[in-house]
Amino acid sequence: MTFFFVIIFNITEHWLKYEGGNMLIIPVIMGKPLHLWLGLLLFLLIVFQILVAKRIVSIPFRWHRIMGYVILLIALIHGSIAIGLYTGIFRL
Repeated sequence: MTFFFVIIFNITEHWLKYEGGNMLIIPVIMGKPLHLWLGLLLFLLIVFQILVAKRIVSIPFRWHRIMGYVILLIALIHGSIAIGLYTGIFRL
């Protein structure tokens, strides 16, 4: 359990650099902040879900459900970053 915590802590420390006080820096990927890329990925996944629901793209229902959970997780992360930027917990 401790090993798992150390790995997660190191990954978090690498991606969200602590800058004194309570502000964390959002990583920038190819010149754009992380929450922008998450929003784009979220949009594409939702479009894919709609195509599956209308039976334009055929995949098993099991994968449709898994994609729903992935969309929920990404939406929570995307929304948390947005709220953190708005309230001042995060900064670019």
